[in-house]
Amino acid sequence: MAGGNDVWPVKDDVASMDLLSKSHQIYGPVVKLWLGPTQLLVSIKDPELIKEMLLQAEDKLPLTGRAFRLAFGRSSLFVSSFDKVKERRNSLASELNGKLFGRAIGIPARVVDCVMDRIQNVMARGGLDCAMVSQHLAFTILGATLFGDEFLAWSKATVYEELLMNIAKDACFWASYSVTPFWKQGFWRFQHFCSKLKCLTQDIIQHCRQHKKVFCEMDQSPYNETKNTGGDPAFLWEFDGHLRGREESCGDIVSLMFHGSITTAGLIGNILASLVTHPDIQDKIHSEIIIMRKGSQEQDRLDVDRMPFLLATVYESARLLPAGPLLQRCSLKHDLVKRKQST
Repeated sequence: MAGGNDVWPVKDDVASMDLLSKSHQIYGPVVKLWLGPTQLLVSIKDPELIKEMLLQAEDKLPLTGRAFRLAFGRSSLFVSSFDKVKERRNSLASELNGKLFGRAIGIPARVVDCVMDRIQNVMARGGLDCAMVSQHLAFTILGATLFGDEFLAWSKATVYEELLMNIAKDACFWASYSVTPFWKQGFWRFQHFCSKLKCLTQDIIQHCRQHKKVFCEMDQSPYNETKNTGGDPAFLWEFDGHLRGREESCGDIVSLMFHGSITTAGLIGNILASLVTHPDIQDKIHSEIIIMRKGSQEQDRLDVDRMPFLLATVYESARLLPAGPLLQRCSLKHDLVKRKQST
């Protein structure tokens, strides 16, 4: 856990992790490390202490939860109590996994072309780095998976991404006020950005409604009952047999885009960093891909289960993912699956 408004800038830095590990050996299960004048990192190793901390925080809306609500509005998918959203999340996962799997298979080539165009524009201005590439890839992949080709052709996608990331960066700061700072000019500018983001979300939703894509039931009345048939995309908005209000639906969409983009960008960034720091693994993964492409009749569908080096790299990169600035825990029961000897 880190205090202050920023997240600890270290992601998968091996040297920093070694420092924490050695500090735990010297100072015990709780280590406090000042990263800056207003930023304190607290590392807890003892599972019992972690469990006690989570018990005390059960069903309480954390600062990050307040920040999320302030920035993106109400959402029934991302709240502090996992039990309240478990059924909806399971339903959402089932529907998305089934309906979007076929679409996701054909997306990578078009996404890469779209991202490469953006990267070339950024390179012309300078300042390109791994984090930016990962962010663009993650945002474009998720947007294309959820909204289809309309998202790739959407002229406002770049503005949407910039707004989303800027709001996420500033949300924790404004949520740290115990009283909403109406007297701050910067707060009203932040609120203007949030309103603009919601308008852009409505814009892409309207495109999808016209083409009958996944999120096409956004504008229906929240009091009209609906039944989820096989081809009905209203499953995302159905809650207790009713379609919910526009504001909460918008919060759900933005929450999916934000949480998905942040997590996927972190995963892609870790994978790229792993490939750069381990050229031998990079060569082995490249060989796996070449072999699989030669033996596959469908070039776009490769059996990833038969590519152990690629799978191992992805799993290890996922294990090293830090908690994002607005990512919340899912469940008290699922927070801690550790043994005493684990670090």
